[in-house]
Amino acid sequence: MADLVWDEGPVHQSERLALYRARAEALLAAGQAYRCWCTTEELEARRQAAQRLTASPPTSGTCRELTAPPAGRTAFTVRFRTPLDGETVVDDVVKGRCRFQNAEPR
Repeated sequence: MADLVWDEGPVHQSERLALYRARAEALLAAGQAYRCWCTTEELEARRQAAQRLTASPPTSGTCRELTAPPAGRTAFTVRFRTPLDGETVVDDVVKGRCRFQNAEPR
């Protein structure tokens, strides 16, 4: 943790909403993210069903390939379009090198 240097005051996420929206739109335009139109209730039902079968519930990816919202849906969440195979490696300052198998539930 010695490499972490405090260089500014508190940042309130709500003050950066325009930046987050712009970044989300850029990820969507680049195909690196997608809109998930699932409701909170649908996601919770899937999570509970998956937990009964496995220790770690996966993200369903139901909306991953949709090009338009389902009928009557307007609200969405932006999700990363992560690779479905291979591995992702992150060099974390605190935990060190972390490896994630992309095929595993996340």
